[in-house]
Amino acid sequence: MHEVAGLFIGDKVLALRSPEEPVQYLGDTDDIAFMKLSLEKESDIYSAFVNVQQVDNTVNAVIESVKLINEHQILKKDNKIEFEAFVTRAILFKFKEGLELMFEKDNWIYSDCIVINKGYALESRLSDIADFSKGWEQVGVVAECTRSKVIFK
Repeated sequence: MHEVAGLFIGDKVLALRSPEEPVQYLGDTDDIAFMKLSLEKESDIYSAFVNVQQVDNTVNAVIESVKLINEHQILKKDNKIEFEAFVTRAILFKFKEGLELMFEKDNWIYSDCIVINKGYALESRLSDIADFSKGWEQVGVVAECTRSKVIFK
């Protein structure tokens, strides 16, 4: 069971999770965590831990836009692509009042952790895109990562 962040927007309940899925990774099958958003019932939003009180963080504001910040990640060995993934790194809600709410998937590929920030100019707090590439050269792998954004108004 994975932890869940519940988004209550109007009469809709969205569940944000980062479950692991088996993918081909450097020649082997491995479980990698990907952020997923789904429509669910309010009763589906609960902690996987017993006797834990979940924290409500009410925004109560009109959504001005939603920005998806996506990454295209590639790992190459001997000039051959061994792994390629399109990952949603973050979902950023901007409200008419200027406040923002951002859900960022942890940069470590195996982590199912989603970091939640509330404040202003949150995109500047995103993990560095270069973090994906660090350390791979030690095992003879070239890592590349680019980011793109899609804005819904």
